[in-house]
Amino acid sequence: HDYINFYLTGKFTMEAGDASGTGVFDPALKEWDHGLVDKLGYRKYFPEEISDPNAAIGTLKPEVSRHFGLPDDVVVGPGSGDNMMAALGAGAVEAGKFVASLGTSGTIFASHNTTIDSELISNFCDSLGDNLPLVCTQNCATVPEEIRKAFKLSVEEITTLAQAEDVGCEGLVIIPYLSGERTPNEPLSCGVMYGLRPEMMQRPGLLYRA
Repeated sequence: HDYINFYLTGKFTMEAGDASGTGVFDPALKEWDHGLVDKLGYRKYFPEEISDPNAAIGTLKPEVSRHFGLPDDVVVGPGSGDNMMAALGAGAVEAGKFVASLGTSGTIFASHNTTIDSELISNFCDSLGDNLPLVCTQNCATVPEEIRKAFKLSVEEITTLAQAEDVGCEGLVIIPYLSGERTPNEPLSCGVMYGLRPEMMQRPGLLYRA
């Protein structure tokens, strides 16, 4: 969206939410890590200005407004990244409110007034000028889907079977790192089934629940 903002307004800027996902932005100081940017040779690719999250980027360029048939004074807002805007849309803009997003990957994040020093937490900036500590697992909804598809069952069918299995799955544990993992940071890791007993592989509900 930063490129779209540039196309619409001609202003080369970036807001802190997306900037904090580049790996060369300090979310605590809300500024670029200039030493790292220079070391990588990326200076020309990053704008000096970090836009105010509560202010407009600018208005449409004349050629853009003519192309789309819009007035010249249409205001373009800064926007932000997907998780930042999800937090805003869900109302998680104050301490104590969390968002959980379960898809291909799984994320949990919340607005906070400081960064958090932990290897398990990625510190981002939110869309309002604060911080957005985030925990992400690389493998989420795709893992049970692998099991469901293997047995050619519908979601409803395999859910019913899983509900009939005991809590604890008789000691069966599935470590779901099918695509490596981010949290913990183990990109070369793989999935593991531990605690298999006879005939467990024939029980889709058990595998699904585990």
